[in-house]
Amino acid sequence: MKTENKTVMVVIRMCLALAGLSFIVLSMVKDQTTPYLTIGLAFIAAANIFNAKCMFNKKGKIDGSGKDRSIS
Repeated sequence: MKTENKTVMVVIRMCLALAGLSFIVLSMVKDQTTPYLTIGLAFIAAANIFNAKCMFNKKGKIDGSGKDRSIS
């Protein structure tokens, strides 16, 4: 169950990031920055916030999965 939960979180983060990148590329292709660039940047920011939220547990410490590269 825990592995499935992490997989779902990774898929959500990647979808948000991919949506953000596609809107940014769309703003370059259409040469129109007003709606597309801001939407793309908002998706990228949401993906970053979601990534930071998933990386830390409820106590504010890293979850101990070895992502922080610490040796204990």
